Amino acid sequence: MTQERTDRKSRAVPAIVIAVGILLWLLNGIVLFTQYGWRDQLMALALVPVVVIMGLFPNTFPLPAGLKITQQKMTFTLSDAVVLLAACWHGLPVAIFIAGVEGFTSSRRTIRRLSSNLYSSGMMSLAAGRPRGHRLQFPTSSSSRAPRTNSRCWHWR
Repeated sequence: MTQERTDRKSRAVPAIVIAVGILLWLLNGIVLFTQYGWRDQLMALALVPVVVIMGLFPNTFPLPAGLKITQQKMTFTLSDAVVLLAACWHGLPVAIFIAGVEGFTSSRRTIRRLSSNLYSSGMMSLAAGRPRGHRLQFPTSSSSRAPRTNSRCWHWR
């Protein structure tokens, strides 16, 4: 009985992450293509292949160890920096859209199971969308040539 309950709970958490993350990605994609100007839309569409290509080249560093007993390594890509720049310049809906696509493609490259790929995409969307409990703020006017440098970038509320 306890094992069956634990199985249901362990399956519920990934399903919730997938559902909420994909819903967040879809809603922000709709916001991006309905409320943003054409320049921001083109920039978001141009950044998607850039982030996917940057994800192909991971950087691997060994973790510092006192006596070099461990062989643990930390791997990251520069695609997270592009997502952060997109959040600063164009707002969170653009960053969430790009992060969701990047999460799916980077997971798909290593694991061919759709549930794992959707989980990665949902988790990346959630991570990009809610830094420190930040409220989502959507633009009210079309984009201008200058990048946005308002409080959304530097002061997460």
